[in-house]
Amino acid sequence: MDIVLGILGETALLIDGSFGAEWGRPKERAVLAALATMPGKSMSIDTLSDWVWPDGEEPANLVSTLHTHVGRIRNSLKKVEAPIEILSEHHAYKLVVDRALIDYFVFLDQLGHARSVGKQGNHDQACAYARRALQLWRGTALQEAEGARARNFRLRVFENEWLPGNASLIDSLIGRGQLTEAVAALNELEREHGPHLALAKLRLYAYYRQGRVQAAHEYRAQIRRHLRDNYEDDAADEIHRYHEELARAHGGKRERVVARPPLDQLPDAVSDFTGRADLLADLDTALTAGGRVLVLGGAGGIGKTALAVQWARRRPEFTDGRLYANLNGFSRGPKATASDVVDGFLSAFGVPADRLPTPEVRAAKLRELMSDRMVVLLDNVADSGQVLPLLPLFGGAVVLVTSRWRLVGLVVADGARVVTVGPLVDEHSVELLRTRIGSRENDPDALARLAAQCEGFPLALNLVGDHISARRSIPLSSFLARLRGPRLLTLGSHGDAGSTNLEAVFELSYLALDDTARRLFRLLGLHPGLEFSLAAANAIAGADVEHALDGLVDAHLLDLREDLDRFHFHDLLRGYAAVLAGQDDFTAERNAAIRRLLSFYLHSAFNANRQVFPTRGEVPLIALEDGVFPLDFRNADDAIRWFEAERACLSTVMRMAADIERHDYGWRIPQVVAPAFVRYGIGGAKEAWELAVASARLDGDEYGEGASLNNLGTYHLHLGDHVAAQPWFEIGLRFAERIANEFGIAVALHNLACVELACVESGKSEAGNSRHAVARELFERALDVATRCDIRQVEADAMHGLGRLHRLCGRLDEANKVLHHELWLRQKAKDVHGEGLVLTELGAVLAELGDHASALSHCMSAVDLLAGIRDLAGERAARLELARIGVTVSDRTAAEHAIRAVELSRLTWNRDSEAAALDMLARLRLLGGERDAAASAWSAAAAIYAERNDSRGQVVEACLAELAVNKTAMPEPRERDGRVVQADDLNR
Repeated sequence: MDIVLGILGETALLIDGSFGAEWGRPKERAVLAALATMPGKSMSIDTLSDWVWPDGEEPANLVSTLHTHVGRIRNSLKKVEAPIEILSEHHAYKLVVDRALIDYFVFLDQLGHARSVGKQGNHDQACAYARRALQLWRGTALQEAEGARARNFRLRVFENEWLPGNASLIDSLIGRGQLTEAVAALNELEREHGPHLALAKLRLYAYYRQGRVQAAHEYRAQIRRHLRDNYEDDAADEIHRYHEELARAHGGKRERVVARPPLDQLPDAVSDFTGRADLLADLDTALTAGGRVLVLGGAGGIGKTALAVQWARRRPEFTDGRLYANLNGFSRGPKATASDVVDGFLSAFGVPADRLPTPEVRAAKLRELMSDRMVVLLDNVADSGQVLPLLPLFGGAVVLVTSRWRLVGLVVADGARVVTVGPLVDEHSVELLRTRIGSRENDPDALARLAAQCEGFPLALNLVGDHISARRSIPLSSFLARLRGPRLLTLGSHGDAGSTNLEAVFELSYLALDDTARRLFRLLGLHPGLEFSLAAANAIAGADVEHALDGLVDAHLLDLREDLDRFHFHDLLRGYAAVLAGQDDFTAERNAAIRRLLSFYLHSAFNANRQVFPTRGEVPLIALEDGVFPLDFRNADDAIRWFEAERACLSTVMRMAADIERHDYGWRIPQVVAPAFVRYGIGGAKEAWELAVASARLDGDEYGEGASLNNLGTYHLHLGDHVAAQPWFEIGLRFAERIANEFGIAVALHNLACVELACVESGKSEAGNSRHAVARELFERALDVATRCDIRQVEADAMHGLGRLHRLCGRLDEANKVLHHELWLRQKAKDVHGEGLVLTELGAVLAELGDHASALSHCMSAVDLLAGIRDLAGERAARLELARIGVTVSDRTAAEHAIRAVELSRLTWNRDSEAAALDMLARLRLLGGERDAAASAWSAAAAIYAERNDSRGQVVEACLAELAVNKTAMPEPRERDGRVVQADDLNR
């Protein structure tokens, strides 16, 4: 039965499966805690007040205050999934609840069990009960209650229950032979609470059991002085009598459990042991804190045994011996049993096991021979069941366990401390590999890359090092391509190393899994990325595999990330899983899993895309595969987080679809992924669109090819490279016209118009050039198709382009009219992205009309909208416009907008906007008298314009030249963005 009410710390309730103190105010928690000390009994209002409030601090209207508090408590109790209520009686309240639901009474029951079984000599059970009892304490009892009764309760519970509970635990530890842990617990209690008679007697007993007679004598003298100084003469006399009894029982001599030279069965320490200082320190800390059972967990080949031996040999405490047993938990031979280990250790002690008649006698003899100044290394353990029967036989010795599993059973049953052994860091990997290779030509880059291919696995580093050292005439760089993937897994397969190559080592971990986990491990080898989510794993398997994933994590075949929803493969382990997945007996499973994987990512990305771009046209989907449950997203923020978390997976899945010739997925997945990559500054959009074009062509889908061509062109336009964009739009238009795709025609026309508009903006439309008129014609054609076919998104986009074109040509009234109609369309469609863009453009129009206050307001509103949806490109444009207005009105604070516009331009890879933002920043710096900063920004802008052969660079160069000549005045502002556009250009 779960505890639903806790008073051993802050007053906690179990609500919605969570046990905590966040449910009410401190005084409400204090009232409930006080009532919980007497469940089923009435507590008068005055008594309750004595529990909750200090003397003199009671509320003026006590009855009303308590009534309010109780009402709120009752509301909280309704959420508790157990029968618990407060009844009102005449000037009193009563808490009605089963005592077994309150942590304090469970503590008392567990403590009673501990004492009972301890008296019967069952120290293992007594220890378990006492630990469970003490673990219920979360802090000071009745923590929020401040009255005299609460203080008395705390004092009584501490003296009569909590302290004796600790004494029971320590007594059980001594009975089990865990003397080091018992003394460590006594040290901690004495530091926290000072010496107490019962604990002092336990310490003396532990010292004598350890054979530390001198320490017992010194402590007896010390504690007697303390007790006499505090006028506790009776207690001082009792300590003296108890010590004398112990001394007589032990003959007054130091006991030596081991009467022969100390055993040392440990393997030799690795001569080139490298790194691991942090893990050695973790083991030291665990030992100092009283840890008796220490577990080193990690994948096969990660270096657990080498670390265990290194630590056990460097510790000075183990003067009585170091024992070692390989339990063969992960090997091709039979696993060692507890009897095997006992017989082996007895033999090492010189006691032939066959002379002892029964297993019980042999176990008792081993316990007698053990000492708490010993360490036992149990290597290569399969599971907790191999170790648990042995622990009571080792007395107070430190037990060091290595395993490929997490051995949760040891943690639960014996309080084991677990240290996870991960890969070596890059620096130590290089160091180990360099040592193994020996002296040869200096090629640090090749050495670092070879080390990186080994993923920090010492076994891999050793195998690679030995392989290379035997081929001294071959340059290191020649091994890079050869020693990776399947070749690295099988390296060392010949001769006597055949059982220790990586593939053989990983196979032992794989074979130890159950059938479900084995199947999942193989399937995960099909995932093209090293990291994946729980939902993706479910899709690959076509079932809920959370439990099996936990098993793979416990087996150190996967790592669990901090958010508890993502898993990580080491590349070597993923390579092994991929080998298994590629075997002939797995063909049907493999093909079905790949279909499910692609289906999951397509449909999940489609759902995310729909949240981020709710007004965009939708991609025709492929039917969802059976057993696949794609992710759904509550809002755009959730979708954004998913795109960012999955960006590496999505990129590899797109390449995977192309590689395995699933071109139907190969062009569709980029359609729902790449737009988000562009908006949020995530790399890989260009490659995605190129894959989409190639896949659609190979799939023979003209709609998909046309859409992908248009999107690839749009990406180039996003970068400010309208020259590269134009051919893609022209081809896209031809595709759309050939298949009579009105949506594609409207989009392509609009995009071609944007190319012409970009030429106008960049100053490449000279006198006599008809690009202004061409842009207008294309925008109007796009608008006509979009209006006729009710394509609202393209209609608004075309109006936006027309509005910008009107502004650039000085037709500000026309621009204002078109843009306001566009704003109405955007708001009606709830298109936040579009609304932000049109507000920016309206701000630019208002600035040119001289209404700078309104212009600033419009642009700031745009920034708020676009930053709110993390639209980097849109925010970039709004910030740049704010900087331009700042130059006009000499607002030096606008430099912050210019700086942010530069940052956003770089995040979105738009060199055109970066140059314009640097130009504005230079002008703003000069306004502030920062001539050097202005020159630096103009120089950077000039370099960008020069590489792009953009005429606006001439204006910037002129500003730089004038700045160099005129040391005091600011260069005269040029035409806006270096353009001089006449109004009648639109009609040419």
